[in-house]
Amino acid sequence: MYFTAEQLVYFVRNNHQELKNENIDPYYISSVTYGNESIFLAESDSTRQAFNKVYDKLIENSALDNADIAVLDSSNLLIYRRDSGSNTSFLSLEKGLRKFVISLKNSLC
Repeated sequence: MYFTAEQLVYFVRNNHQELKNENIDPYYISSVTYGNESIFLAESDSTRQAFNKVYDKLIENSALDNADIAVLDSSNLLIYRRDSGSNTSFLSLEKGLRKFVISLKNSLC
């Protein structure tokens, strides 16, 4: 037996106490919100391992040392982000440390 979401909500609301009396706790999903989809494409003069190490530090909000800053200064980041809730998207190409960090943090929020 299948119900539409509206039918299920109607049934649970109108029979809630009867279900509770039978020790049935009715749970249902009243809405679903989808999140964001992001694609990061990075280009760097550094090695993949060095870039991934710096990227992980940025995600974890860890401090960067001089070697990390050098990796970011020699890197480019292309970000494509799509918000499926509002069907909006943007594309951003960042070069160097400052724009790289700002854009990455904004895309993760």
